[in-house]
Formats: sequence, structure tokens, C-alpha cells
Amino acid sequence: MYRAAGLGAGYSSHSGRRTFAARSVANGHPLETVQILLGHSNLDHVAPYLDVSKRDTIEAVAKLDLGI
Repeated sequence: MYRAAGLGAGYSSHSGRRTFAARSVANGHPLETVQILLGHSNLDHVAPYLDVSKRDTIEAVAKLDLGI
């Protein structure tokens, strides 16, 4: 299916779900919503689909108010 769409090796249903989950969270959707959309009964099952980029991590840390 992926090759028919012109996508090379490395693309799969799993990679599509991972991209969907990561982009949903990056766009501000709660993990609980992503859990429901992926069809998982347990929130812990969503974690493997989440890829947080180094840039996103740095930005999140920069936004922390540490009260210093």
C-alpha cells in the first residue's frame, strides 16, 4: 500500500500512527484524546507512539517557570 502511494521503505501503519500521535500532541491535543483516537484502552499504551523532537524538548524546558 505504501509503495503504491510512492513511499519507499521505512513507511508502515506503525510509522503513520506514530506521526499522527506526535503531531496531535504537538498541536496541543491532550494525551487522553490521542489515546481515544488511537483506540487504546490504557494511556500507557500511547507512550511508544510519541516522538518528541530535541527542539520541542528545549522549547518546553525554556518555558518552565522555575520561580528563580
